Amino acid sequence: MESNCTTTTHCSKHNAFTLVELLVVIGVIALLMGILMPVLNKARAAVRSTSCRSNLHSLALAFRMYLDDNQNVMPPAAGFPELPWNPDNPNERLSTKLPIVKYMGPYLSVVRAELAETNGNKCYAKVLCCPSDRNEHYFRIQQSSYDYAERRGNKSMNSAAFTKRAPERDVEIMWDYYTFHGKAGVKGAVNYLYSDCHVGDVTGD
Repeated sequence: MESNCTTTTHCSKHNAFTLVELLVVIGVIALLMGILMPVLNKARAAVRSTSCRSNLHSLALAFRMYLDDNQNVMPPAAGFPELPWNPDNPNERLSTKLPIVKYMGPYLSVVRAELAETNGNKCYAKVLCCPSDRNEHYFRIQQSSYDYAERRGNKSMNSAAFTKRAPERDVEIMWDYYTFHGKAGVKGAVNYLYSDCHVGDVTGD
């Protein structure tokens, strides 16, 4: 019986990919990657936003415990504790108030020694770090990825003035420092924690 491949050389040539075939395969893979990568990136961003909302829900519980222990008076924390008045003098701070972690820390399992007012060192609670705060580094600098409504500090939530301009559901107390989760002005780009302890976007959803 005669063999289909008379020589080893002939068989190897018959089974090998041609340059054109390789280029076609590479082109198909590149096309698939181009289709799948935006979908994967969008899925990762959605996971990070969900994790951010989970952080804010945990902060809502910490706020509730703090308020219960302090006659419903908001913590007198700074919104931007590390922002200087004068960029040429980094030691000249915008605010002498303490960062929010100093008040929420006892309810977020932060070591008490790190929370002492005399301790000038920075302290961190993982729940105050938005997973999308990777390039802006607010958590590292401000000790939180979330801004705080400093103007409401030392004010009682029981007072009529607290909800004078908006109902409790629409009063923001913490939110992402930056549009971590989308373009500015787009729903969901910034997550908010409201004074009634629910988490949503700027419309209160």
